[in-house]
Amino acid sequence: MLGKKFDSEKFRGHLKLQRTIFEDGELKLYMQISLNDQPLLDDATLKLWLNGEQYHTDDEKAATWKEIEKALTIENTRALVITQLQAKVKALFNVQYIVNLILGKADAQPIIPPDLAQEAVQGR
Repeated sequence: MLGKKFDSEKFRGHLKLQRTIFEDGELKLYMQISLNDQPLLDDATLKLWLNGEQYHTDDEKAATWKEIEKALTIENTRALVITQLQAKVKALFNVQYIVNLILGKADAQPIIPPDLAQEAVQGR
């Protein structure tokens, strides 16, 4: 919705980038790791962990998650999940920062580089 209110392609592109980071994580922008044709840097992997390990106990998803843990170790799969969750939080804070800049809130704190945020907002 926010992107539709501005004419700047650069601004809309930046918002799309934040959505991509939120949905698939930041590392997916640079690389992809797969295990048995299952991309690991993907929102589906996080959902697999949530539904098979953390909150729900979908037996099929739990078995798939155990295979990933066996191949990567528990520590590495934990790092994978934390990285995916961190990217979601980062993207949310980045959008919050941009909204605060638009609203003129002087106390806004960037997570993205300040020059990129200013450029995105000024190019609106």
